[in-house]
Formats: sequence, structure tokens, C-alpha cells
Amino acid sequence: MGPRLLSLSTSMLSLSTLTSPNVKSASCRLPVRVVVRREGRRERNTLTVDGQQHRTYYHLSTTTTTVNSTQQQHLLLQKSSLPTPSIQQQHLLLQNSSLPTPSIQQQHLLLQKSSLPTPSIQQQHLLLQKSSLPTPSTQQQHLLLQKSSLPTPSIQQQHLLLQKSSLPTPSTQQQHLLLQKSSLPTPSTQQQHLLLQKSTLHTPSIQQQHLLLQKSTLPTPSIGRHFCTSTYSGNAAVIESASIGNGEVCVVWGKSPSSGGSSGGGEECVYPYPWLRDNCQCIQCYDADSYTRIITLEDWHHHDTPQQVKVCNDGVCLEVVWSSGHISTYSATWLYLRRFNSQARSVKKSMLALKKELWGRDFEISRHSFDSIVSDDEALLGFLTSLEKFGVVLVTEAPRKPKAAFHIVNKAGFPKRTHYGLHYPIRRKLGAESLAFTDLKLGMHNDLPYYNYVCGIIFLHCITQFEGRGGENDLADGYHVARYLHQHHPHQYHLLTHTPVYFWNKGVTTVEGEEHQFYKLFNTPIIVEDGITGAVVRVNNSQLRDSHLDVSPDLVTPWYSALRLFNTTLQQHAIRVKLNSGEMLVMDNTRLLHGRTAYDGAIGERYMDQVYLDWDQALSKRRVLQEKLGIHLQ
Repeated sequence: MGPRLLSLSTSMLSLSTLTSPNVKSASCRLPVRVVVRREGRRERNTLTVDGQQHRTYYHLSTTTTTVNSTQQQHLLLQKSSLPTPSIQQQHLLLQNSSLPTPSIQQQHLLLQKSSLPTPSIQQQHLLLQKSSLPTPSTQQQHLLLQKSSLPTPSIQQQHLLLQKSSLPTPSTQQQHLLLQKSSLPTPSTQQQHLLLQKSTLHTPSIQQQHLLLQKSTLPTPSIGRHFCTSTYSGNAAVIESASIGNGEVCVVWGKSPSSGGSSGGGEECVYPYPWLRDNCQCIQCYDADSYTRIITLEDWHHHDTPQQVKVCNDGVCLEVVWSSGHISTYSATWLYLRRFNSQARSVKKSMLALKKELWGRDFEISRHSFDSIVSDDEALLGFLTSLEKFGVVLVTEAPRKPKAAFHIVNKAGFPKRTHYGLHYPIRRKLGAESLAFTDLKLGMHNDLPYYNYVCGIIFLHCITQFEGRGGENDLADGYHVARYLHQHHPHQYHLLTHTPVYFWNKGVTTVEGEEHQFYKLFNTPIIVEDGITGAVVRVNNSQLRDSHLDVSPDLVTPWYSALRLFNTTLQQHAIRVKLNSGEMLVMDNTRLLHGRTAYDGAIGERYMDQVYLDWDQALSKRRVLQEKLGIHLQ
């Protein structure tokens, strides 16, 4: 459990704020989290906005209020024939007078009916700061603000008043009530953020913030960064009850968050003891800034069991008291997103990888505008989603110049460097060190299969297309062909998944920063399956197969028959496209096999520019955009 907030009566909280110089206002999409840590005799408060921490230290100090009062002052000010004193003179009079202090109502009446000039906001502020009048309660202040004829202060002026005023700090509930009922204009999210950063009001606990966010009419930010790792966008989950038994904590949910709170609850979910203890979210066990456990398995005993569970704050969190004495608190929404059932697991799996849509010769490639991809997040997400699901997309209206693909690649991550460089032209040249730099036919292949960590995505940008016959690209879905062989030719499929093949490339490079000579070698089956699920995760095929074959002689002929069947099936299920100048093919290099028809380079030019991107970068960008835009994908 974190430290409890202190209850103060005659004490005031003085504020010293440490912020980085590049603090920016948060938009309504940015998650804000407040974490309280004890540091000696101080409370440290950390406000995190969009990954930036702004620490605020609160020190305890004591102030006293001197009470003087007068009703005669009011009569004197109203009826005196003396010239009207200035604001400063009035202030001095109020400070030094020994007359009794008028009540709040009398002060209010005085402000309304007095013939004195209305003081400016700054003068009112100065008066409040130095006056010895008794401090009005929060309700009285609120009433005064509502009914006063004084001009309504701006948000900035209110903020300044709250910062420097000697008025007592209202409670979180009072602040909330004031925001709800006040006739003052509702501050924007940015203004609220600034107020939270600089105000001397005490910081509410996580539970109080959650309650405030639930009931407030202000736009709701997400609760804590570590509760924002899903695209879940329903109402906050609510726990109806919780119990202990059979090595698990059983949670009964209230209104269903997945239905927006419109249907009844009653769903039961269980959470095993070791999982709960290992995933304690308190500041001693978990560092929310780095999304990392602080504790290791050696730091808690495997026999540590819950002794008590308690539903807190109207069901928005669950408290677990362990046999070791440790206390854990879990957000209801956090627990709901981690239910041990197929629905919750499928949501997490979709964040890992989207479901692949396999296709054959009737497939039509989706088209995406270059300008939209580089300028609009939703268009970029659509592009990445189509590429992940189908393995190929076509980008239109790209600039007809080298390195144009970098504009898209850099939106998702950074280009992958190979011994060809960060990008390389594909055009006919004499003495070519690769068949790609000729006008000859290229069989169905994927690029660089001799890399252990193969380049994940190919950007093939057509700058100038050959005008005559030839130069088309053949494209086939390797996953679709693998499934076809598994269903119709299981013996050949087994040979292709269990026979390792050497792929290699050897030569010299003139690329700056690369070693002059290279020798790449990798040993892998044609079709690679996941060792746990059995799903196909990579397909390899290239004319750059090594002549060494690491199999017994009796398997050589059957293996060649299986490989021939694989290549024939690829051609049968392929589509053919011829890019226009300014178009770009983007392909999943672990899945898609592509080839090229021959053309006559002596009578015309075919000029392509190629760039690679790793899937880790593209998948990361897709997940970031999902969370940013609040879009759930499957």
C-alpha cells in the first residue's frame, strides 16, 4: 500500500515544483497518472503526461489565522463624507483596524452596494492575500463567486488566485462539487492539466481520482499508463463481489463494460493466487514508468496466499491482503482486461498479430494513396493493417525519385540496412553481381533468405517502367500455398517443413560502411512452422539455394519432387501486375513470393528503387496507432 494522504486542519501545504523545461499541455487523449511515494518526512507526487514526468514535492508547514472583526467599518465606509480611500488605503484600514470583522454576507453586501470603485482582479487578490479577515469556507467562496457582481475572473486569474491565496485547500469532493455547480466557464483539458500541475491543492489518491473521473462531466482520460495497454474503450469495469477459494480469487462483475453498461452483470472470473501476487501493481512491486516488475520471483514466496479480499470505491478496485502482510490493489478495468477466458485472450492476441487473410489468383490488391499515408494517421493505420492481413498492398501517386519510400518507412520506424545499403536501385547494368540487376526472368522468390533475421517488408518503388512487353511482377501468397499443400499433399508438405536447406550469398559490396567482402549463409526449411502452434510463420524460396544439401541420398529425389510441386502451385495461385511509374509494391517478405518476367533492356529502361523495413517496427507503429485512435482490430 502506498502512503495515505494526510488530513490537515490548521496546516497548509506549501508547494515547490520541479518540472522539465519542455513540459507541454496535455490533450484529452493523453493519459495522466499520479503516483505518491514517501520520502522521509515529505510526500513526493509524480505527474506523468505522455511519458514525461513532472515531480512535485509537498512540505508541511503551519500557519495561523488572526481574527479581527468590525461592523462599524462598514458603516464608516458607507456614510463617511471623507473622500473615497484608494484600494491600498482600504486595505491598510482593514489590516490595522481593531473593529469587529463583518460576516461573509456583510462583506458581500458591502462589495455589492459600496460606492467604492470595483477593485481589479489583481487588487482583489492582493486584498485576499494580506487581509486579516476570517477565511470563508469553500461553500461561502462558491456562493460569493456565484452571486457577486464582480467580473468573473479568467481561468488564468482563478489559477493565480488558487496558487497564492491563503484560503484553506478544499477537499477533492469540494473541488469536484465546485467544478460541477460553479457558474464559471468549464476549463479546457489543457487548462485543467495546468491547474493540476501548479496548484497547491492536495493531490487526490488514485482511488479519489478514479471516482472523480467517473462522476465528472469533464472528458475522461484513461486511468494510469499501465491501465492503457489495450484498445478497450467501454465504460469502466465494476466489481460486484470477490471471494477466496481453491487457489483462486473469484470476481463477480457488475454491469458489463463490453455492453457499455446497458446489460446486467453476473459474469464470474477467477484469478490464480500466483498470478495476482506476481502482478501486484503497488509501487514496491511495479514500476509504472517503465512497465516493469520491480520484484523478482525470489522476492515473494510461492505459498503467499490471500487472507482477505475487499471491493473498494464502489467496485472500481480490488484490495488483496496477503498472508505475508503485503497489500495489493488492482483496478477493476485492469483486471477485466486480463480475464482468463477466450474473449480477453483474443483481444491480446490481436495486438500481437492480426489474423492473416489468405488469397489465391482471384485476389485484388488494395490501393493506398502515398500522400494520405504520410500525412494522416488513420490512413497509415489502414495501410499497415492491410499489409499485415494480406501480405501485399499497392501505393499510388508516389514521387518518381529515389528514396521516396523513406517517407513511409520513417513514419513506421527506420529502414533496415543490408549489404546493398539502406536503399538500392534495381536496373539493368553490365557485370551485374545479382540477377536482379539484369533483364532476365526471376523465379518466385523472397529476398535475402540467407539472413537469419530476414528483412520483413519490401518497398519496391517503380520510378520508370519498361514500356514494352515484359517486366511484370508475379505475386503469390506463400501461406495460402503452404495450406493447400498441407491439405492436398501432406507427404510433400512434411518434406518441405522438415528438410533444412542452405541459402547463401557471397561477394563484394561497394556500399559505404559495409565490409568489402561478405558471406551470408542460413540453413532453414522451405516452409517454417511455429514450434508451438504449428502455424506457418515463414516461407523461403530463391535461386540462391546452395548446392550443398544436408540430407541422406534417399531423400534427395522426393525432396526435389516436393519443391517442384511447391513452385508449380505458386504459379497456379499467383497474380500478375505491371506497376506504373510512380507506383509502389509493398510486400511481406516472410510470406509473399514474387517474381519478374524477362524484358529487353536494350530497347528501354526499367528502373526500380528498393527499401526494407523490419516487421518489429511496423507492428509497433500499428499498435501505437490503435491505442492513439482507439480502434480495435482483429
